[in-house]
Amino acid sequence: MTVSRLSLSSQPHVAAPPATVAGLAPLRAARAANQLGVVVDTLRSWSRVGVIPYVSFGVRPERRYRQEDIDELLAARSERRQTVFAPGALQTTPEGNPLVLCACGCGESFPRFDGKGRSRWFLSGHQNRLHRPKVIETYEWPTEKNCSACHTAHPIDRFGVRVMRSKVTGQSYLRPRSLCREAENTRGKAAAKRHRIASYGKVNPRQHPPSIRRHVQERLSGWRKKTPGSDLTTDYLVELWEAQDGRCHYTALPMTFEPGRRYARPDSASLDRLDPAGGYMRGNVVWATCLANTMKRDLVESDFYATIERILTRRNARSSAPQTVPPPLVNVS
Repeated sequence: MTVSRLSLSSQPHVAAPPATVAGLAPLRAARAANQLGVVVDTLRSWSRVGVIPYVSFGVRPERRYRQEDIDELLAARSERRQTVFAPGALQTTPEGNPLVLCACGCGESFPRFDGKGRSRWFLSGHQNRLHRPKVIETYEWPTEKNCSACHTAHPIDRFGVRVMRSKVTGQSYLRPRSLCREAENTRGKAAAKRHRIASYGKVNPRQHPPSIRRHVQERLSGWRKKTPGSDLTTDYLVELWEAQDGRCHYTALPMTFEPGRRYARPDSASLDRLDPAGGYMRGNVVWATCLANTMKRDLVESDFYATIERILTRRNARSSAPQTVPPPLVNVS
């Protein structure tokens, strides 16, 4: 004896489908949607609102659709296309084709349906008016405003002013900026620092030929930050370079400089302080190679020379002492 799957269902909401056309079983959702020319989600939405009925099938509720319901819906849609959406036909409503007001608020009226039976809410070109900004005719300047960066209320005189242009009227007007001046300066310095780091090694020698003046201008701000109140200037350091003839103060070796180079070479030019406690001030700085500057570290000039003399004395003592040759190794085995 063959038992149907429909008779095995014990769920209360599962019911056997009624008789179908030509004895065909209900169709699955995918196949029914294919016949209707829609996706499965659309078919499920239709069945949820009652456009097309469905039957529950199986132990696990599964929506299936009868062929006669599908044919009835296809016939209704075909009749609607022929009568309602035919060229020159109007939408059939109880009121006919009434006049309605444009949804943009302009106050103009027009027929609800066009010549093809399509429903309209706006006049042609009026649908973009809802997205246009509103015109502020009067604007009162506040006495204080919250900064978008520090999230603190500041007086309005601590904010800059920006010029804005209305997209509707085309007029220009002034508004306070969203950041206070301190926050804008901080962000500007951070952006300039990122730009300098990203531009290392990308200097075009044709646009910026290497020169000692450019080398000083790129590093002068860093030296001034290390010594508050520093009196160093670009002209002073360029004259100091020319007075040393481009040679190291300690070794008299020629120095080199490459604009935009991130890592210095041993013979690269660097600015050294004769007395580290004196800072970067006039009369206390000299040009030296990076190698000599690294060897000197935080020593004053006299201590640096004394250290070099001790090194040379030690080297001479080692060279004048007799060298003892160690005895050869004897194999005891």
